[in-house]
Amino acid sequence: APKLGQLRIYEAANDIPDSNNEWARIIQDAPPVVSDSWGDCEANIGSTEAETENNFLLAAASEGMTVFVASSDSGSSGCYFNVNQSTLLNAEDPATDPYVTGVGGTTLTLNGDNSYHSETTWNNQTTNSQNPIGGASGGGISTNWSMPNWQAAPGVVNSYSSGSPCSAPQNNICRETPDVSLSA
Repeated sequence: APKLGQLRIYEAANDIPDSNNEWARIIQDAPPVVSDSWGDCEANIGSTEAETENNFLLAAASEGMTVFVASSDSGSSGCYFNVNQSTLLNAEDPATDPYVTGVGGTTLTLNGDNSYHSETTWNNQTTNSQNPIGGASGGGISTNWSMPNWQAAPGVVNSYSSGSPCSAPQNNICRETPDVSLSA
C-alpha cells in the first residue's frame, strides 16, 4: 500500500458489548477504509444484534467509509465452531450486511507459463489441535437481509436466494455473499 498514510488497528474482547463499542469507535474515527475479519454465523447473532451492527454500518456508509468484511474461514457451515457444532448452512455476519462488501477467498491454479488455469473456493484441509477441521472461505444466503438492488442481476436471483429458508424482511429475496472473491 504505497500511499497508505496511516494504519489503525482496533481490538476488542470477543463479546457483543465490546464488539459494539469497537464499531462505535471506528465510526467516530471515520477511517476511509475498514477491513474486518471478525464475525459469527447469522444464527448466533440474533436480530437485535444484527440491527445494531446494521446501524453502525449504515453510519459508516453515510460518512463515505468503505467496509470490507471476510465472508468467513469456517466454510458454509459457519456455526460449526459453536458449542453445538452445527453443520447446517449458515452465512457469516457481518459480511451479509448490505452496507459492507463481503470478501471471500479462492484457490488460484496457474498453468506452467503462469497464465490463468482455474479458481475454486479456498478450502484448507490442514488440521491441527488449534484448528481441528481446517478452514474454508464462507458465503451463502443471508436469512437476515434482503438482496440489495445493486446485487439483483441475471443469474444472481435464483431459487436459492428467493426460496426457503429465506426470511428477509423485504421482497423475500435474500442477500448473497461474498460480493467478491480473490486468491487467498
